[in-house]
Amino acid sequence: MNNKSQSLDSANESLRESTNQVRRERWDDRWVYVKRYQNDNWDASPLVITQRLTLEIATLDRIAAQKEWHRRLGKICVVETDVEHGLLVTEEVPGWTLTDWIHYHYERKDYRKSLRVHYLAGRWVKLFQRLKVTEAERRPIGSKNPEGLTEYLVIRIDELKRLGYRGLSDRQWKSLIRKFCRLESEIEQSDRRLVMCHNDYSPGNIITDGYHVTPIDYQMTAPGSPLLDVAYFLHRAEMARLYRPWLRRPWKQWRNAFIAGYGRADLTETPLYKSLLIRLYVLRLLTYARPKNPSIKETLHCKWLMAAIRHKLLRELKS
Repeated sequence: MNNKSQSLDSANESLRESTNQVRRERWDDRWVYVKRYQNDNWDASPLVITQRLTLEIATLDRIAAQKEWHRRLGKICVVETDVEHGLLVTEEVPGWTLTDWIHYHYERKDYRKSLRVHYLAGRWVKLFQRLKVTEAERRPIGSKNPEGLTEYLVIRIDELKRLGYRGLSDRQWKSLIRKFCRLESEIEQSDRRLVMCHNDYSPGNIITDGYHVTPIDYQMTAPGSPLLDVAYFLHRAEMARLYRPWLRRPWKQWRNAFIAGYGRADLTETPLYKSLLIRLYVLRLLTYARPKNPSIKETLHCKWLMAAIRHKLLRELKS
């Protein structure tokens, strides 16, 4: 098979490039996605790539083995793997990303359908967290992400300062760190347990046709805090609203449907969720503060987004 052999032959070379590559290819009578793991700029190590790919394959196999999985929560079919060459081939999941479905395919007549999709997205997180964390998954992958929430935040704030961000004063940053430390100390014991986390659970990594949801891209899967995926999904949904404020969408209702699917109505008031939200805002500032060469329009848009995020951080500081 030509496509297949080309994928295997080029895998070793791809490990020396900068980012992971995912390509849609035709294999015999079906469409597949060929994913090649490659070194990245944050933790560029062939050993890390091998560990992440091994865990991603194991996670997909464990999900596929779940018999009680909701029938509208799709599973990804693995076609072929080659850990040595950093290669994973999976069958194509029909539909669009939830991000694209919201922006390009949603209509008012789809309101109930959209609530169901967001409910299922929340339900998936709940079921995923029921998977038992194995000893292999408990072992740390890479060495550049500290385990402590506060330590992680301080590192990112220092990087923001190094990049020249001046949206908050040193006094405000110190106050934010103090509040973060207080929130971390107040986290309930039930929220300190380790559960399986996708770690990149955003609308862009969920495929839907309006009736089913199938999360994809498990390369960052690892044990973590119970609300990590929840906070990340809600944060990215909030950012999507900021990206395109002219779109009239039932954002609040979708947020409530997602939370209902997860089954924890009080989660936004917990110290864990509030601390994760602060961290996500800082990470988002870091994304826009990194030097790029965008157009004038994109530059102005980034500045507007950074101002909006700064406002949210200051609001968290006062609350």
